[in-house]
Amino acid sequence: MGGPPGGMGGPPGGGWGQPPQGYGPPMGNPYGAPMGAGMAAPPDLQSKVNTWFIMSIVSLFCGCGLFGIINIIYASGAKSALATGNFAVAESKINTARTLCIIGYVMLPIVILMNVLTRR
Repeated sequence: MGGPPGGMGGPPGGGWGQPPQGYGPPMGNPYGAPMGAGMAAPPDLQSKVNTWFIMSIVSLFCGCGLFGIINIIYASGAKSALATGNFAVAESKINTARTLCIIGYVMLPIVILMNVLTRR
């Protein structure tokens, strides 16, 4: 009468027993501290995000075009993730922004050179 519908009943002895052993506390982030909003970001990650956020904005004004817009989107996402304490996502996004920023800066002189050479 006290069991679940369908006649399944509970385990013998009336209790469910102890939880399985071997499970530790939840894992933290790669920096060694548990994740959570309000935590201070590691200084190296904070400076990396700030540097590449500025470089992303500069890339937009240097004529990097689409790469500049995408850089700003990723760098902004990294700043948001950093503010919420999600350091792994912040590092991933800022690494993507850094890569696209470098590609944009390398392509800029090539495009300018090609433009000069084809106008003759």
